[in-house]
Amino acid sequence: MSGFVYDISLPKNTLPTVPFIMRATITVRHLIRVEVMFPDGCVGIVGCAIQEREVPIVPLNGGWVRGNNETVVFVVDHRFSGPPWQVSLKAYNLDDTNTHTLQIRFTIIPDL
Repeated sequence: MSGFVYDISLPKNTLPTVPFIMRATITVRHLIRVEVMFPDGCVGIVGCAIQEREVPIVPLNGGWVRGNNETVVFVVDHRFSGPPWQVSLKAYNLDDTNTHTLQIRFTIIPDL
């Protein structure tokens, strides 16, 4: 079992209609856990979503995960469909004053 950690710094006024997008390469092909850490101050104005090739991983319904001063944990069973082994981390920040930084953590295992 291993993990990947990504910090995403979101500029103020980043809209959900034009979100920040970062592609992250995952070298092991079976994702079993995703954690999204929201710092204090996000208060529902910061959201994120994780996809593989436009297919939602978190949240599964294709919406946005939001939080404030908490770590939101998802237990998943996602096997990547093929190379490149990447996820898209999408996020927005409606705050008109502050930048917010989310931390995304992935737990992965070898595909058996």
